[in-house]
Amino acid sequence: MNQALFSLKSSLKPGSQADAVWLLQAMLAALSRHYINLARPAMNGTYDEFTRQAVLRGQGACGLPDNGVTDEKTWNEIVQMFCCWQ
Repeated sequence: MNQALFSLKSSLKPGSQADAVWLLQAMLAALSRHYINLARPAMNGTYDEFTRQAVLRGQGACGLPDNGVTDEKTWNEIVQMFCCWQ
């Protein structure tokens, strides 16, 4: 899979609303079926508390600083995990 298709233009954080949030939520929802500790976020296109909690758990699983913000490093790790399960 071409990860360039999944590049992040700017960090996503609580309150963000963008197509990238939908994509993030879809990847996290898919991953939540394989990672027991990863919360399934709501699929609503808004970076809400459920999304933040899922990102926090994903960051912890990847050994990243757990701040709940999806920066480029966090995004790339989530994309990598998602691509491995497809």
